[in-house]
Amino acid sequence: MNFIAISPIFPKYYYNFCDCLKKRGVTVLGIGDVPYASLNQEQKASFTEYCYVSNLENYDDLLKTVAYFIYKYGRIDSITSHNEYWLETEARLRDDFNISNGMHGQNVKQVKLKTIMKEICQKHHIPTAPYMKLTNFKKARAFARKIGYPVIVKPDYGMGAIHVHKMKNEVELAHFYTMAHDHELMMEPYIEGTVETYDGLTNSQGDVLFETSMTFPIPLMEIVNQRKDSIVIIQKEVPDDLRELGRRVLKAFPSQATFFHIECYRQKKDQSLLVGEVNMRLPGSVTIEALNYLHHVDLYEMYAEMITTDTTTQHPTYDEYGVMVGRRDDQHYDYRLREIKYKYSNALVMQEKIPAVYSDVMGDLSLSAKFKNQTNMKQFIQDCIRRTNNESPVF
Repeated sequence: MNFIAISPIFPKYYYNFCDCLKKRGVTVLGIGDVPYASLNQEQKASFTEYCYVSNLENYDDLLKTVAYFIYKYGRIDSITSHNEYWLETEARLRDDFNISNGMHGQNVKQVKLKTIMKEICQKHHIPTAPYMKLTNFKKARAFARKIGYPVIVKPDYGMGAIHVHKMKNEVELAHFYTMAHDHELMMEPYIEGTVETYDGLTNSQGDVLFETSMTFPIPLMEIVNQRKDSIVIIQKEVPDDLRELGRRVLKAFPSQATFFHIECYRQKKDQSLLVGEVNMRLPGSVTIEALNYLHHVDLYEMYAEMITTDTTTQHPTYDEYGVMVGRRDDQHYDYRLREIKYKYSNALVMQEKIPAVYSDVMGDLSLSAKFKNQTNMKQFIQDCIRRTNNESPVF
C-alpha cells in the first residue's frame, strides 16, 4: 500500500499518522514545505521517502512530486493531510491521478461550502437553521426581517469563526455593507445556545469506530472577535440525541474512512439540536493529543489500523471529563502558569504552545486536563482564566 501525506509535519504531532502507518508495512511518502534536514530523527523515520517543496500552494510542484512517487513506487492508494486547508488540493490530486480512496472534486463542496451543507441537510430532513446566500443589501435586509434579529453573517467558506459577525439590527447590517468583502457570504439567525460537536473516525463502510463530543461554553465568534480565552470541554459521554443526529449526518455526506467533526447548536430554548457545519477532518491543532489522553486511545494507531484492516482493536474509555483552556500571551492572569501546574499537577496532561494559525480560536497557550467530576473541572477553568476586573465567570 502506498500512502501520500501532504504537509505531514503540521500540526507538529501529525507525523505520528505516518509513523504508525509505516510500522504496519505501508509505504509512506511525505510531501512538505519543511526541508528534510530540519526534521528530527523521529519524523525522518516516519517516512519511506520525503520530498521537500518550497511552496505547497504551487500545484505544479505537487503534481510533479506525486508523478515521481508513482514512477518509483507504483500506484498510490491514499492521499491526505488531515487538514481542512488542503481539502481541495487533495481532491484535485485524487482526480488527476485516479486515486479512488477519499473525496474527489465533486464531493469537496459538500464539506466546504456552508450553503451546500445546509442544502444537503434540508434534503435529508436533518434540522438546521434557515439560511440565505447573500448577494446585495436589499435581499439581506429582507431576509433579516423575515428571520428576525440578531443575525449571523459569515463566509460561505471559512474556518475557525474567522470573519463571522453578529448583527443586532438593521443599522449594523447596513454598516456592514459599506465595507468591502472579498469572500462570498451567507446569513442565518443567531442561535441562542451552546456549540456541541460530534467527532470521530469511520471505516471504509462509514461505520463509526470511535466517537466523542466537545462543547464550547464561550462562542467561537466571541473567542476570535473579542479575543476571549478559549474553553473546550470534552464530554464524558456522547449524548444520545447528538449521536443519533450525528450518524444521520454521516449517512448524508461522504464520510467513509475519515475523521469527522460535526458542529451542532444545542438550543437554549428547548435543548434541541441544529446542525451548523459538517467537516470530514479532525478538530484542529492539539485536540487529537487531548483526546488520546482522555479516552486512553492512540488515534494515530487507530487510523493506521483502519487504513490497513478497516477496523480497530482499541477500546476507548468514557469515565472522565476533559478540558482544554487556551490562554492569551498578552493577558495578565491572577494565577501564573507555575501555580496552575502545581495546584493541578494530578490533573494536567498537556501544556502546549499553539501555532499562530490556530491561536485566534485556541489561544496562545493550551492547558489540557481531565477530571472525574464537573465541579473540579469548572474550578480548573475558572482558575486558568481568572484575572482582576475580568468579565463575568463562565459558569
